[in-house]
Amino acid sequence: MTFGPGLNVFFGQNAQGKTNLVEAIYVVATGKSFRTNSDKELCNWSAGRDTGYKVQTKVKARNSEFKLLVEYDPVKGKRITFNETSLAKRSELLGFLTVVIFTPEDLNIVKGGPSHRRRFIDLELAQINPSFRGILVDYTRVLRQRNNLLKQYQVKPRSPGLKEVFDLQLTDLATRLLVKRVEALQRIAQYAGELHQNISNQKEKLALEYVSSFPIWETRRTRVLDNTWELAVPEVSLVLAKHLKEKEKDEIIRGSSLFGPHRDDLNLLVNGKDVRAFGSQGQQRTAALALKLAELEYMKEQTGEYPVLLLDDVLSELDIERRKYLMNIVQKQIQIIVTSTDLTHFDAGQLKEAELFRVRQGRVIRFTENKLGEVKE
Repeated sequence: MTFGPGLNVFFGQNAQGKTNLVEAIYVVATGKSFRTNSDKELCNWSAGRDTGYKVQTKVKARNSEFKLLVEYDPVKGKRITFNETSLAKRSELLGFLTVVIFTPEDLNIVKGGPSHRRRFIDLELAQINPSFRGILVDYTRVLRQRNNLLKQYQVKPRSPGLKEVFDLQLTDLATRLLVKRVEALQRIAQYAGELHQNISNQKEKLALEYVSSFPIWETRRTRVLDNTWELAVPEVSLVLAKHLKEKEKDEIIRGSSLFGPHRDDLNLLVNGKDVRAFGSQGQQRTAALALKLAELEYMKEQTGEYPVLLLDDVLSELDIERRKYLMNIVQKQIQIIVTSTDLTHFDAGQLKEAELFRVRQGRVIRFTENKLGEVKE
């Protein structure tokens, strides 16, 4: 199927396959699903246990055209190609087709645990910053190896020199990862703050607060939005190295690395109060919406192009005012793939300019006319 360059609306009843379509786009952009880490769970149930999946697309981006393919076979495993050339790692796929996804579950960025907020910033940076991708992959590998070593120390003491090597590697990678995160968050915080004020009619102010798992600053947290400070890599590295040494016994007892970017968090403050703990549902949704829209602007700033925006049944979760604000602000050089059970979430002008598709029992039908009430298959 071919998508229009602007608004593409896929509508139909529940359980017809709308989210499958969005998921397929996300898979070919990032190499994995936003709903599961298991490739087996992406395979068609009705096709039998031994089936796989295949998603391929042609992309026009940054004045170039290329083909992407992601396929999975239960026996052969996963294969990812760029212009029919195999890529060795999933991380090499990131950046060719950049996407921002917003689903009802993305409210967990505000309401959920720290892992949701870490994933939010890491995936965004991984798509647009090759250097960050490399650091994140290396950090994850060293973290896994260090955790295995700490578990071995619980059973039998090992050479202290081996742990020192892992401590050194972890400290170096953790510091570079943290610095890049905070640098990006300063810009995202500025965008999110302005957007949040506009959505709330200037009544509320959103601020971001980075919470470190070890005391980089006088406390473990600092306002990102203030933009009045910088992180120096050597200083952060020394602080983390010292902290790992002091907490060595605690980590061995737990058999896990207790300090580093994998344990950090991001607080969202509305008028100075933690919106996760004290915000209303409306305030939480406004904060999540502002963050997602800020993600779009930051990626545009860094790459020169807006990413593809995927909105999976999120309009039904927003009230009329927030829904209207979202649809109005993204009507600017952004390709949007949106799913919905209800066309009344869009006004007549938006539908007139949109590409309309009905999804029914796993099949997609394009409409030749797109005036509300006058659609024809």
